[in-house]
Amino acid sequence: SANFGLFEITNSSLMSAHFLSNALNSIQFFVLNTQKELASDYLAKYSRVLRQMMRLSKSQETTLDKELEFIKSYLDLEALRIGFKYSLKCSLKEPLISTYLVPVFMIQPYIENAVKHAVKDVTGLIHVTVRSGLGGLFVHIQDNGPGFTSSTFFADKGTGGMGMQLNQERMELYNAHTHWSIALRIISSKTGSHIVLNLNKCPIYFIY
Repeated sequence: SANFGLFEITNSSLMSAHFLSNALNSIQFFVLNTQKELASDYLAKYSRVLRQMMRLSKSQETTLDKELEFIKSYLDLEALRIGFKYSLKCSLKEPLISTYLVPVFMIQPYIENAVKHAVKDVTGLIHVTVRSGLGGLFVHIQDNGPGFTSSTFFADKGTGGMGMQLNQERMELYNAHTHWSIALRIISSKTGSHIVLNLNKCPIYFIY
């Protein structure tokens, strides 16, 4: 069924092999360079990401606060490994942020893509801003990387690759078979990229 397909794709796209490989390499690097405190800190953050990932994977939707907690944990982990700086802001406050539903793992892959291809060292910057509007929820992901074209974002393994293709397929499934309307806008130049993800849960009307 369509719902099973959505859940199956969600589970298969939790974290890329690239991320897992980097995590293990980073732990090895810290240990070999006798940076035991950093290794311990990194391992704790890594475990936190995995625990959150497993909890979120049990459903197709989660509350915005839990999704943002997961994203913050992921960014903390990668920032420790690479050294870039980031900001994470949300205009929604309690109690709305803990009741506002979003599709699980729909936001994180675009942030992971920015980490993989836009930030290389301590000069890297990633800004994630979440706000609500008349058209639903708007997630802005900005970086100061070298940029890309919208076509290579989905097709080029060196830019977006399989992760972005998989998330695009998930987006199309949600749009076709659920009450979610999801849209993506890409603005990119040589000085950075700006991804805008629009998540809108359309109301269901019953005719009697």
